[in-house]
Amino acid sequence: MAVEVEPSAAAQHRAEVKRCYQSARQVLKATDAQEIKLHREDYTCLASTVLSELGDVATMMRECLKSANGDEVTAPRGAMMSLMKAVAAWLATNVKADICAAGPAGVTEDFQKGAEEAAVVHWQGRVLVVGAGATGACTVLRLRSRLGSGARLVVWEKARGAGGRMSTNRQDSIGVRADMGAPYLSLNGGDPNCSAVADMLVDSRVCASIPSDLLSSTTERPLGNEWIHLAGVEGGVNDALKRILDEANAEVKYEHRLASLDEHFGQWRARPFSGHSEDFDAVILAVPGCGIGGDNLNKIHGGWERMISNEQNKRLLAVQHDQRWAFALFFPMDCASKFDSFFGTGSLEKIVDDSVVHLLCYQSRKVRHTGGQVSRSGLAVVAHTTVDWAHRNSRANGRDKRLLDEVSERVRKIVGLGRTRLLASKVITWKQCQVTKAISSGSPDRPYMLISSAPPMLLAGDYFTESNFGGCLKSAFAAADVLAEKLSGCYGKRRGMDNTDPTYHKRSRSGR
Repeated sequence: MAVEVEPSAAAQHRAEVKRCYQSARQVLKATDAQEIKLHREDYTCLASTVLSELGDVATMMRECLKSANGDEVTAPRGAMMSLMKAVAAWLATNVKADICAAGPAGVTEDFQKGAEEAAVVHWQGRVLVVGAGATGACTVLRLRSRLGSGARLVVWEKARGAGGRMSTNRQDSIGVRADMGAPYLSLNGGDPNCSAVADMLVDSRVCASIPSDLLSSTTERPLGNEWIHLAGVEGGVNDALKRILDEANAEVKYEHRLASLDEHFGQWRARPFSGHSEDFDAVILAVPGCGIGGDNLNKIHGGWERMISNEQNKRLLAVQHDQRWAFALFFPMDCASKFDSFFGTGSLEKIVDDSVVHLLCYQSRKVRHTGGQVSRSGLAVVAHTTVDWAHRNSRANGRDKRLLDEVSERVRKIVGLGRTRLLASKVITWKQCQVTKAISSGSPDRPYMLISSAPPMLLAGDYFTESNFGGCLKSAFAAADVLAEKLSGCYGKRRGMDNTDPTYHKRSRSGR
């Protein structure tokens, strides 16, 4: 017979603070107003808990409480954000007491996560993260919080900038940008990690939240009251990834493509296609999984390939993606009325789904909606092709003018632009676009793959979860947490393998 243990007064207080904190978060998410109203009891609980940490804001908080009428307290949004950050820090520090007192079985899953977040290793060494897309950026953000300021977090990215499948094209001649991959960052607001990153991006004015009723109900985008959709304020979702990399204080090397990885005296020796090899204590590969794309796991060779088990190999090869092309089309400003009429009042995108175009995104209106700087020299729309069209033209490339003419002419006809000339264009052929079949990792709570325990190496990406920013973040954070544990001294007994996988054999992904 189980014995019920009554929680201590301190534990009850922590639980109440957490409840009030979550309630206040929902209020902040539901409105962009500069004056925030909270229930008096929630406000009092939060403010009294961290009043000594608020500095100059404390006086304002007291005045707001004194001037409150009825059961609601009104406070400036900026002051509320300061309060929420202080409470979040308090929870992360104090929540561990619950686990120490009650043990893992006596605490909720959220408290477990909070305690893990508070467990900073303060490790000094070098970690290589390959890829500066959504997964790579989120990986170094989490590693910084888990490993402390002494760790050297290095990112190698083959492209000229951050983005991956959240790439943004810039047309400097007309001052217009266009998102060529995912047009929005979609995150599950019910996940505390997703909420925290979303808040950071919005508070820093890098991103702005977009109401879901302005977006199309595409099968690729998760919709629901809990989901948050963010757009780059200045017209590029890749600004969010740059901000995350800066927040993590990562050393990013662009145009630095990884060629091979080999174990070398207890470390990983990474060789780029151009430049000198470097040694790292651990590696996380945050690039697309196996497929026909130009930069994925299949393109990275070396001794690490022989550490993949038969079972892991099957899982990696079972992942499936669709293909799409993205065409950014830049038109003269006198086309604005036609586009405004086609998209209707407020809408930022529209499903077409004819034989060529799947979705049209009104990039210039999106920038206006977020309050960014709007060009007066041209406007941009992005046409995402259908999967069938991309498949029919899979052997072509983005420099094929015939295909650009076909898509641009189709867009002109759809919108009613006549023979209006293009000011500029940009084409990206996404060979590995949306994940249509994610990997079977063996457990829904294990959205990564451990290739080697000593020296540590893991794989992370949306192909373990779901193909959106929130899916990338979930995999990235999980992989970073495991790596932090490995680097704290919990290495496996057998080097160079996943000790949890009984089917381990030394063979490559392709079965060679």
